[in-house]
Amino acid sequence: MAKRVSINLISQSIKNIIRNSFFSILLLFFSSHVSGQDSLLYLDFLQQVKDYHPYAQKARLLVKQSDLVVRQARGGFDPLLSAKLKEKNKTDFYYQQFGADLSIPTISGITFNAGFDQNSGFNSIFQPTKGYLLNPENYTTSSGTGYLGVSVPLGKGLFIDENRLALRGAQQIGKQLLAESNLQLNDLYFYASEAFWDWFSAFQMNRNLDSSIILAQERFNMVRQEFFLGESSGADTLKAYVQWRDRKIEQLEVQRQMSMAYFELRKWIWKPEWMDKVVFYPNSGSMGQLQFLSGVWSVTNNPKLAQIDAKLMEQKFERRFKIEKIKPKLTFDYDLLYSGYIPKFDNVSDNQLWGIGFQYPLFTRAERNALKLTNIKIENLKFDQNYIAKELDLKLQNEIKQIELLDNQVYQLSSLVLDYSQLLSYESLKFRMGDSNLFELNAWELKLLEGQNKLVKSQAKKAITQAKLMWYSNSWGGVLK
Repeated sequence: MAKRVSINLISQSIKNIIRNSFFSILLLFFSSHVSGQDSLLYLDFLQQVKDYHPYAQKARLLVKQSDLVVRQARGGFDPLLSAKLKEKNKTDFYYQQFGADLSIPTISGITFNAGFDQNSGFNSIFQPTKGYLLNPENYTTSSGTGYLGVSVPLGKGLFIDENRLALRGAQQIGKQLLAESNLQLNDLYFYASEAFWDWFSAFQMNRNLDSSIILAQERFNMVRQEFFLGESSGADTLKAYVQWRDRKIEQLEVQRQMSMAYFELRKWIWKPEWMDKVVFYPNSGSMGQLQFLSGVWSVTNNPKLAQIDAKLMEQKFERRFKIEKIKPKLTFDYDLLYSGYIPKFDNVSDNQLWGIGFQYPLFTRAERNALKLTNIKIENLKFDQNYIAKELDLKLQNEIKQIELLDNQVYQLSSLVLDYSQLLSYESLKFRMGDSNLFELNAWELKLLEGQNKLVKSQAKKAITQAKLMWYSNSWGGVLK
């Protein structure tokens, strides 16, 4: 009677566990029986993050924005075409002035000009005069006067001016936008990697528990059968049942973590044909892909440094411009004149217009103090640059050291798991021969499970640490298309 009550209690407990953990068992079923095409490799996962994730697409917009900022600044060197028509009437027609000019600024600071003027004036009886009703400076022949000229800054503006500063500044802003794009992608790949390996770890731990539960269930069935045959006590049967139940309850927690990790992973999946998948499971080949991520690590290409380098260069160009503004403004203008629409150069020496202009503020207080403020900005950026570079390098060296330690840890744990497996085989054999007991056998199974889970966690830590190395060195371009 006691035996029957004991067995009934065990059977009822089994039914309760199965009923209460239905969702977890269903999840386990799917994750264990999905087809091979649903397995997910690490680098394939990262590639689809790069190609389809909204934040990756936003980062690509920054690249386009960078190009447009530079193109906009180049507009300061676009040729400028201007024309003017002016006519005066005083009782009768008085005079008419027409002028057209094409100005072509260059990145060297020299401006080329070409133009044409045609002015005329008449007296009250509509007889042409030689510009009698015009300012003599504006007089041209009846066929008009053309000119080809050049304007050269000899003082202020010789090395840099507003247009060249705008272009150089835009180029550095463009580099900052590129660095911001790389920084966003860098963060995106790292956090996606972290989600992948957390999921990988939870999945493998669940798989380890799967195997352990199968062993515990087989042993429970064997002990229960022996109990019915009178070869085993009710206490041993209950012990075997409790061992199976403990592992089943432990698996419920691991499956809860696996479920959370899986839904966290799905946040990073945006490939259209992947988004309809009910379940993925991690491909074991993902661990092998980590060997492609090794290399010589350096923070030289870190986007944080690239960003601050671009800001520093922008301020250095600003300083050059402030120095230029302290110089006196000295310009030389030269125009070669000719009559008519078509240039003629038969009498160059008699048809010239040239001039020199000079301008200089007496105190230059605004310019000198603006220069000092720019120098302070540069010093601040240099301090930031040195601090960030050292901080990133120290963190990189720390992660390299962590990789070395984790490599050794994974190696030692792999050997330990093999040893535990062998010891468990020996203990199982002794148990079947009646030379061991459930307590000893369970102890070695728990040791094996603990070692397997530690190995999985160490492998995941190594993978995430390697992703950190990729982040510090911005090396994703070497593994993603």
